[in-house]
Amino acid sequence: MVNKKKYFIEPKLQLIDQKNFIMVDFPDSEVCISEGVLYWYGKVKPTSVSKEYYLKLEYRMGKYPKAWLIKEVLDEKSAYYIPHHYEVDVKEGTIELCLFKPKMKEWMKHYPLSRTIIPWAIEWIYFYEIWQITGEWKGGGDHPTPKDCKNSTKYREKFDL
Repeated sequence: MVNKKKYFIEPKLQLIDQKNFIMVDFPDSEVCISEGVLYWYGKVKPTSVSKEYYLKLEYRMGKYPKAWLIKEVLDEKSAYYIPHHYEVDVKEGTIELCLFKPKMKEWMKHYPLSRTIIPWAIEWIYFYEIWQITGEWKGGGDHPTPKDCKNSTKYREKFDL
């Protein structure tokens, strides 16, 4: 008996394939592979009137990619309330972005990072700008629960939330 599932599995993209996609789609950014991890750094503007933002991406084969907004000036009191994030480091000015639901397989290892995670991160920044002005997250999706946020307890204790 033949296992039909085998024939429908998409081949995963190797790190060098991911790097090549990124170099084509984001030629002005930096991308490298070191010790089995792909690192990407880029400057982006979600709209023509937006300021420039800095993004960082890390991807290790067999793990989900992680993306951060970096070099961002953050206010300690409002940092906890930033929607769709996992971890915020006010001193370092970094926000680990919540871009997809891993359990729902919204991103899979055969998807190019440059056509999924990076555009999703840019879209996250677009909605982040709107949130900063209106106080409402217009980007949809499910917010990670405090249990999912690695430093939520720290912020809850600090601000008596």
